[in-house]
Amino acid sequence: QILEHRISFNLDSVITSSETLYPAQRARIEKAFGAPVYDNYSSREFAIAAECSWHSGLHINEEILFVELLNDSNERIFSDEDGRVIITDLYNLSFPFIRYEIGDLASWKIEDRCPCGITNKKFERIIGRESDILKLAYGIRIPPTFFPDYFKIYDHISDFMVEILDEATIHIHTIIKG
Repeated sequence: QILEHRISFNLDSVITSSETLYPAQRARIEKAFGAPVYDNYSSREFAIAAECSWHSGLHINEEILFVELLNDSNERIFSDEDGRVIITDLYNLSFPFIRYEIGDLASWKIEDRCPCGITNKKFERIIGRESDILKLAYGIRIPPTFFPDYFKIYDHISDFMVEILDEATIHIHTIIKG
């Protein structure tokens, strides 16, 4: 409604959190508020990572956290492969979290250095809650945000429903506008 009613703001920036931020969402928020958007990745327990002004991944808060990604065999991931987020809190001395699995999947941003100068490791992307991911045969994983992001490009589809029949079969039902 901000865009429709031409409401204006005087903001330096907008910080998003909680769900995956897609490029179309970022563009709409920036247009609505007239300010750059910076994504933030947190959980109830930790402030995990945040974007810098270059928007090329989420810098891990390595000053207070040790973050690992593990594959299905519980081996540490050092490539851009998707993995389970594991966190050791280096700051909380009253209730330590050691190799705490928060239930999210993510992938590393593999590069030499960020142009901003921050040398902390970065996430390329946060895939989402592992328990929300649709797991199909042959190791196919579909994050919960895939379908809304996919269907937004079709103006003639007003709604959809995904029906899971078994691990190899899904039906997608759509409602066409008009």
